[in-house]
Amino acid sequence: MKTKILIAASLAALVVPAASFGSGPTGQDRENGARACHALRASLGQDVFRQSYGTAQSNRRNAMGRCVSQWAHAEHQNRLSARAACTAEKADPNFAASHDGKSFTDFYGTNRNKRNAFGKCVSGKAKALNNAPAPTT
Repeated sequence: MKTKILIAASLAALVVPAASFGSGPTGQDRENGARACHALRASLGQDVFRQSYGTAQSNRRNAMGRCVSQWAHAEHQNRLSARAACTAEKADPNFAASHDGKSFTDFYGTNRNKRNAFGKCVSGKAKALNNAPAPTT
């Protein structure tokens, strides 16, 4: 019985974040993508960047927009994955056993009342996922 509840909670944890973020990437995702793509263009050089992200139809003119779009979608997916993982961790009755006896709130919370634990969990996991290599076409 306990296992069925845990499985149901895990499945619900995956569905709820997807529904709440169903609209797609946010402005913050695009801003982060723009910064990443500008840095990538600087490191690769204009010609290689255009060859990597441009399209034949646009004569490689919209390479920056395509790069930002890919990054924004990747960051959005990473945030959804991080939120689902943190929801599952928070619901895990054995969390303390695998985290030096600390509860979810004690492990992730940083302010005096530890009320920021879920946000810190999501933020940390999303940042780790976002540090992956640049998407390519």
